[in-house]
Amino acid sequence: MGEETEQDNPPTIASQFMIDRHNKVEVRRLHRQFDHPSVNRLHKLLEQASHDDVDHKSLAEIERYCHHCQMNRQAPRRFKFMLTNNQEFNFEIVVDVMYLDSEPVLHVVDSATSFQAAKFLKSLSTKDTWEAIHITWIDTYLGPPDVILHDAGTNFAANKFKVEAMMMGIQCHQMLVKAHSRIRKVKQYHAPLRYAFNIILAEIGSTVSKDVVL
Repeated sequence: MGEETEQDNPPTIASQFMIDRHNKVEVRRLHRQFDHPSVNRLHKLLEQASHDDVDHKSLAEIERYCHHCQMNRQAPRRFKFMLTNNQEFNFEIVVDVMYLDSEPVLHVVDSATSFQAAKFLKSLSTKDTWEAIHITWIDTYLGPPDVILHDAGTNFAANKFKVEAMMMGIQCHQMLVKAHSRIRKVKQYHAPLRYAFNIILAEIGSTVSKDVVL
């Protein structure tokens, strides 16, 4: 007797259902592991990995019923690291305050590389803001930057903040409204940071603090 082939033993409806169900579970797992990417991005990734058995319609269905994708529809932007104007890392940082889960957050972006860091603020006082910059950036990386660029009319413009910075050899540059385009460098990263924070907080926020999530 010859070997049995698939034509001799075609899959039953029940077995085919189990195969399809297993594939969907695996794809959902990949969807979560790759930080809830867009349908086109995940489909392209699977094609490059030689998984041609997953169609675009199935991925769209997974995204449609994914709670986190529905709550955070905007896809995270890719962080870019590049050197410009012959500047080095930590020469100039751009600082701003944003809000996550109704709490103030210090957001710092390096002007030359777009590398960034963030930390929840205890309050919007000058003291807590300066301490947050110390912990988040100065004490963590290469010491104090040469320049701190900040928005007008914020707690960064307070005299106490400028004195603390001057004692460490840091120049504080306040951007005027007409030259506000440079402040957009940090503001444009608020959305992807908020996107990632909301998803991670929803998935593991009950087991860790918000500071760990951030």
